[in-house]
Amino acid sequence: MSDARTSAGLGLVVGGVLALALLIQGCSGDTATTGPTQGQPPAGRNVAIGAAVSVSATGSCYLGTCPAGSGINDGTAASPGTFWSGASGSSTGWVELKLDQTYQLSMIRVFSQYWDPTVYPSEGGLDYGVSVSADSNAWTVVRAASYALNKIVTAGWAREDITFAPEAVRYIKVDIVNSSGVASHIWRTGVLEVEAGDANLPLYPWAAY
Repeated sequence: MSDARTSAGLGLVVGGVLALALLIQGCSGDTATTGPTQGQPPAGRNVAIGAAVSVSATGSCYLGTCPAGSGINDGTAASPGTFWSGASGSSTGWVELKLDQTYQLSMIRVFSQYWDPTVYPSEGGLDYGVSVSADSNAWTVVRAASYALNKIVTAGWAREDITFAPEAVRYIKVDIVNSSGVASHIWRTGVLEVEAGDANLPLYPWAAY
Protein backbone atom coordinates (compact mmCIF):
# COMPACT_ATOMS: atom_id res chain seq x y z
CA MET A 1 0.00 0.00 0.00
CA SER A 2 1.32 3.36 -0.99
CA ASP A 3 -0.74 5.55 1.38
CA ALA A 4 -1.39 4.34 4.94
CA ARG A 5 -3.67 7.30 5.66
CA THR A 6 -6.23 6.49 2.96
CA SER A 7 -6.18 2.70 2.95
CA ALA A 8 -9.63 1.24 3.53
CA GLY A 9 -8.43 -2.14 4.64
CA LEU A 10 -5.77 -4.81 4.62
CA GLY A 11 -6.18 -8.05 2.73
CA LEU A 12 -5.36 -11.10 4.80
CA VAL A 13 -5.19 -14.51 3.15
CA VAL A 14 -6.17 -17.27 5.54
CA GLY A 15 -6.57 -20.83 4.12
CA GLY A 16 -7.15 -19.46 0.63
CA VAL A 17 -10.05 -17.24 1.77
CA LEU A 18 -9.64 -13.49 1.59
CA ALA A 19 -10.70 -11.81 4.82
CA LEU A 20 -11.07 -8.08 4.92
CA ALA A 21 -10.03 -6.41 8.16
CA LEU A 22 -11.22 -2.84 8.22
CA LEU A 23 -8.77 -0.45 9.71
CA ILE A 24 -9.49 3.01 10.96
CA GLN A 25 -6.19 4.76 10.79
CA GLY A 26 -5.58 8.40 11.72
CA CYS A 27 -2.67 10.74 11.78
CA SER A 28 -1.76 13.92 13.64
CA GLY A 29 -4.18 16.69 12.77
CA ASP A 30 -7.10 14.32 12.18
CA THR A 31 -8.23 14.06 15.81
CA ALA A 32 -11.68 15.57 16.33
CA THR A 33 -11.88 18.31 18.91
CA THR A 34 -14.83 19.78 20.71
CA GLY A 35 -15.36 23.04 22.51
CA PRO A 36 -16.70 23.49 26.04
CA THR A 37 -20.00 21.88 26.92
CA GLN A 38 -22.81 24.39 26.46
CA GLY A 39 -25.71 22.88 28.34
CA GLN A 40 -29.08 24.35 29.09
CA PRO A 41 -29.39 24.97 32.82
CA PRO A 42 -32.08 22.79 34.38
CA ALA A 43 -35.29 24.82 34.48
CA GLY A 44 -35.45 26.87 37.63
CA ARG A 45 -31.97 25.94 38.82
CA ASN A 46 -29.55 28.58 40.06
CA VAL A 47 -26.30 27.38 38.46
CA ALA A 48 -24.25 30.04 40.27
CA ILE A 49 -24.48 28.17 43.59
CA GLY A 50 -21.09 26.76 44.48
CA ALA A 51 -19.23 28.39 41.57
CA ALA A 52 -15.62 29.45 42.16
CA VAL A 53 -15.50 33.11 43.23
CA SER A 54 -12.73 35.67 42.71
CA VAL A 55 -12.91 39.19 44.16
CA SER A 56 -10.93 42.41 43.91
CA ALA A 57 -10.58 42.69 47.70
CA THR A 58 -12.69 42.11 50.79
CA GLY A 59 -13.63 44.57 53.50
CA SER A 60 -13.02 44.27 57.22
CA CYS A 61 -15.28 42.68 59.80
CA TYR A 62 -17.58 44.94 61.77
CA LEU A 63 -19.44 44.08 64.97
CA GLY A 64 -18.92 40.38 64.35
CA THR A 65 -20.10 40.38 60.74
CA CYS A 66 -17.49 39.63 58.09
CA PRO A 67 -18.02 39.98 54.33
CA ALA A 68 -16.69 37.16 52.14
CA GLY A 69 -16.66 36.32 48.43
CA SER A 70 -18.24 32.94 49.20
CA GLY A 71 -21.30 34.77 50.54
CA ILE A 72 -22.50 35.89 47.11
CA ASN A 73 -23.41 32.46 45.72
CA ASP A 74 -24.23 30.29 48.71
CA GLY A 75 -27.93 30.19 47.90
CA THR A 76 -28.87 32.35 50.87
CA ALA A 77 -30.17 35.54 49.30
CA ALA A 78 -32.74 35.58 52.09
CA SER A 79 -29.97 35.82 54.68
CA PRO A 80 -28.39 39.31 54.69
CA GLY A 81 -25.69 38.02 57.03
CA THR A 82 -23.72 36.45 54.17
CA PHE A 83 -22.47 38.94 51.59
CA TRP A 84 -19.36 40.44 50.04
CA SER A 85 -18.09 44.02 50.18
CA GLY A 86 -14.92 45.40 48.65
CA ALA A 87 -11.95 46.97 50.40
CA SER A 88 -13.01 48.96 53.45
CA GLY A 89 -14.13 52.45 52.47
CA SER A 90 -13.67 51.80 48.74
CA SER A 91 -16.32 52.83 46.21
CA THR A 92 -15.18 50.35 43.53
CA GLY A 93 -14.53 46.64 43.24
CA TRP A 94 -15.48 43.50 41.34
CA VAL A 95 -16.57 39.90 41.80
CA GLU A 96 -16.21 37.11 39.24
CA LEU A 97 -17.86 33.70 39.22
CA LYS A 98 -16.61 30.65 37.29
CA LEU A 99 -19.44 28.16 36.78
CA ASP A 100 -18.86 24.39 36.81
CA GLN A 101 -19.38 24.30 33.04
CA THR A 102 -20.56 26.49 30.16
CA TYR A 103 -24.31 27.07 30.13
CA GLN A 104 -26.72 28.80 27.78
CA LEU A 105 -27.94 31.47 30.19
CA SER A 106 -30.61 34.11 29.73
CA MET A 107 -30.92 35.61 33.22
CA ILE A 108 -28.62 36.86 35.94
CA ARG A 109 -30.01 38.25 39.18
CA VAL A 110 -27.99 40.54 41.43
CA PHE A 111 -28.86 41.60 44.96
CA SER A 112 -26.79 44.71 45.61
CA GLN A 113 -26.42 47.21 48.42
CA TYR A 114 -29.10 49.88 48.33
CA TRP A 115 -30.58 52.12 50.99
CA ASP A 116 -33.56 54.29 50.23
CA PRO A 117 -32.14 57.83 50.47
CA THR A 118 -35.47 59.16 51.72
CA VAL A 119 -35.19 56.86 54.73
CA TYR A 120 -31.43 56.45 55.11
CA PRO A 121 -29.93 59.66 53.67
CA SER A 122 -26.39 58.78 54.75
CA GLU A 123 -26.37 55.42 52.96
CA GLY A 124 -26.25 54.69 49.26
CA GLY A 125 -26.42 52.28 46.35
CA LEU A 126 -24.11 50.77 43.76
CA ASP A 127 -23.31 51.87 40.23
CA TYR A 128 -22.38 48.55 38.64
CA GLY A 129 -22.30 46.63 35.38
CA VAL A 130 -22.47 42.91 34.56
CA SER A 131 -20.54 41.05 31.85
CA VAL A 132 -20.50 37.39 30.79
CA SER A 133 -17.98 35.24 28.96
CA ALA A 134 -17.47 31.66 27.80
CA ASP A 135 -13.67 31.79 28.15
CA SER A 136 -12.84 34.78 30.41
CA ASN A 137 -11.24 36.56 27.45
CA ALA A 138 -14.09 37.83 25.26
CA TRP A 139 -16.79 39.50 27.35
CA THR A 140 -20.36 40.54 26.55
CA VAL A 141 -21.93 43.35 28.56
CA VAL A 142 -25.44 42.34 29.66
CA ARG A 143 -25.96 45.27 32.01
CA ALA A 144 -24.29 48.61 31.38
CA ALA A 145 -23.04 50.32 34.53
CA SER A 146 -25.81 52.22 36.32
CA TYR A 147 -27.36 52.50 39.76
CA ALA A 148 -29.77 49.76 40.84
CA LEU A 149 -32.99 51.40 41.92
CA ASN A 150 -35.82 49.27 40.62
CA LYS A 151 -36.44 46.49 43.17
CA ILE A 152 -35.83 47.33 46.80
CA VAL A 153 -36.47 44.02 48.53
CA THR A 154 -35.49 44.78 52.10
CA ALA A 155 -33.62 47.43 54.06
CA GLY A 156 -30.17 47.64 52.55
CA TRP A 157 -30.61 45.54 49.38
CA ALA A 158 -32.01 45.94 45.88
CA ARG A 159 -32.80 43.20 43.36
CA GLU A 160 -31.99 43.47 39.68
CA ASP A 161 -33.23 40.85 37.16
CA ILE A 162 -30.95 41.06 34.13
CA THR A 163 -32.38 39.27 31.09
CA PHE A 164 -30.70 38.80 27.72
CA ALA A 165 -30.72 36.59 24.62
CA PRO A 166 -29.36 33.10 25.41
CA GLU A 167 -25.59 33.29 25.63
CA ALA A 168 -22.87 30.69 26.23
CA VAL A 169 -21.63 31.62 29.70
CA ARG A 170 -19.12 30.18 32.13
CA TYR A 171 -17.85 33.40 33.69
CA ILE A 172 -19.92 36.17 35.25
CA LYS A 173 -18.40 39.46 36.39
CA VAL A 174 -19.98 42.25 38.40
CA ASP A 175 -17.98 45.48 38.11
CA ILE A 176 -18.73 48.18 40.68
CA VAL A 177 -17.65 51.55 39.34
CA ASN A 178 -19.03 53.75 42.10
CA SER A 179 -20.97 53.85 45.34
CA SER A 180 -23.15 56.64 46.67
CA GLY A 181 -22.56 55.53 50.26
CA VAL A 182 -20.75 57.98 52.51
CA ALA A 183 -16.97 57.68 52.43
CA SER A 184 -16.69 57.04 56.16
CA HIS A 185 -18.56 53.72 55.94
CA ILE A 186 -16.56 50.48 55.97
CA TRP A 187 -18.88 48.67 53.54
CA ARG A 188 -19.77 50.71 50.46
CA THR A 189 -19.81 48.02 47.76
CA GLY A 190 -21.98 45.24 49.16
CA VAL A 191 -23.23 42.36 46.99
CA LEU A 192 -25.61 39.99 48.76
CA GLU A 193 -26.09 37.34 46.07
CA VAL A 194 -25.50 36.60 42.38
CA GLU A 195 -27.82 34.05 40.75
CA ALA A 196 -27.79 32.67 37.20
CA GLY A 197 -30.12 30.52 35.12
CA ASP A 198 -33.04 30.82 32.75
CA ALA A 199 -36.31 32.74 32.83
CA ASN A 200 -37.63 30.25 35.41
CA LEU A 201 -35.07 31.23 38.02
CA PRO A 202 -37.11 31.21 41.25
CA LEU A 203 -37.43 34.06 43.70
CA TYR A 204 -37.18 33.78 47.44
CA PRO A 205 -40.50 34.66 49.08
CA TRP A 206 -39.32 37.97 50.48
CA ALA A 207 -37.97 38.99 47.05
CA ALA A 208 -41.01 37.95 45.01
CA TYR A 209 -42.33 41.34 43.94
